[in-house]
Amino acid sequence: MARVRSKKISEYEIQRTFHQWVSQQNDLLGFSVPNGLLSDGEAVAKERLVGLTAGIPDYICVTPIQTCFIEFKTEKGVLSKQQVEKIRTLVKLNKPVKVCRTPSEAMKFVNRYRRKNDDFMTSFTYLLYGSNIWKAFEIAKKIIFPYGAGRY
Repeated sequence: MARVRSKKISEYEIQRTFHQWVSQQNDLLGFSVPNGLLSDGEAVAKERLVGLTAGIPDYICVTPIQTCFIEFKTEKGVLSKQQVEKIRTLVKLNKPVKVCRTPSEAMKFVNRYRRKNDDFMTSFTYLLYGSNIWKAFEIAKKIIFPYGAGRY
């Protein structure tokens, strides 16, 4: 019986495929973090002065209710010490962060943080379009003060 080898996919290809999917969604904003782009020591030093930081996850995806951080790795890829530190910091800050080894894994992760707060989106829509400002206010009040305004 012959073994079927799975095609090895690079981090670049995983991230590119995921980014194409994000670009087709109307409720997501995604962008990469250019940590691996610079090789010139002087350029790296200059960029660090304005926030370039080793270990920040590869991709940031903003959803309607959360900002997600994704580190892409191949099947056998290993996190660096800086990546582990930054992921731990994001977890302490209560931010969703995940190491994803396939585009579909990243899609499932981000989908957990989409369209979960329909009441908020409804009130926000009312506020934007002015259809019924008082109804929007009542919905927003229930979200902000779920147990009644007097209890806070």
